[in-house]
Amino acid sequence: MSAYFEIEQTADSVRSGLGVRVHGPALSGDLPPRALEELRGICLEFPVTVVPGQELDAAALHGLARKFGRLEAHTAQRYHHPEFRELSYVANVGRDGSADQFGSTIRASGWHSDGSFLDEPFSQAMLYALEVPQKGGATFFANMYLAYENLPDDLKKRADGASAVHALGSGPDGAAAPSAKQAQEHPELYPHTVKPVVRVHPETGRKVLFVNAMHTSHVLGMGRSESDIFLRDLVDFGTQPEFVYKHEWNVGDLVIWDERSTLHRAGGGVAAGQRRVLLRALFKDAA
Repeated sequence: MSAYFEIEQTADSVRSGLGVRVHGPALSGDLPPRALEELRGICLEFPVTVVPGQELDAAALHGLARKFGRLEAHTAQRYHHPEFRELSYVANVGRDGSADQFGSTIRASGWHSDGSFLDEPFSQAMLYALEVPQKGGATFFANMYLAYENLPDDLKKRADGASAVHALGSGPDGAAAPSAKQAQEHPELYPHTVKPVVRVHPETGRKVLFVNAMHTSHVLGMGRSESDIFLRDLVDFGTQPEFVYKHEWNVGDLVIWDERSTLHRAGGGVAAGQRRVLLRALFKDAA
């Protein structure tokens, strides 16, 4: 029985295993250690957790995220918060209020897991809504536990034991892949790594499909054409509607998700002149 938080299941969360709503003490203050432990446990059981009605400034979000894990800045430096560089804006406007075309239509438009190309990928993320449009701007999440568990036998057999190269923006839907010269001259800016196609979640022990359309470049041991088709088949299967939760944002929503067991993408559809400003924290291993 929950001591601090009440879990609200919805039809979507029951179907997809994602998007439970959690009600309890305000997260802007000092949570008792047992309350923090309980919230972290909920976020492991439900890979996408929604905590509505929060009032968080940048300092409060930064402080909360530090209790969950080791904060690390996003690679896109222009979106960093001016005071807390480990926080970054997810917005369709720049700091001067002008429209940000990349943030509006391109950024995060494909299915991905943040930092899958890093030697140590992010473990979880928090996204807090500061301003939301009247229409559009949803975020979609896909449950990669369910994707693996329900893979057809032929795809599962090929996925088990396979490994894939992850590199920034180099997947089928990637938009920011560096040139060969850029990658060679600045390897610190364009990391790449090899990961199993099927990973075991380090905290839950469950198997998860770990590929995405933005940053998974190719599967080792396959030709480019075969690899592209295989990756597309895996991502398309894992992001079918029965495994997906669509979050429609309200101001004050805090969404916490597990980067190791989900994919996400921006939904788009925001009308010109409508502002969408959210603040994100990315972190790695538990604090």
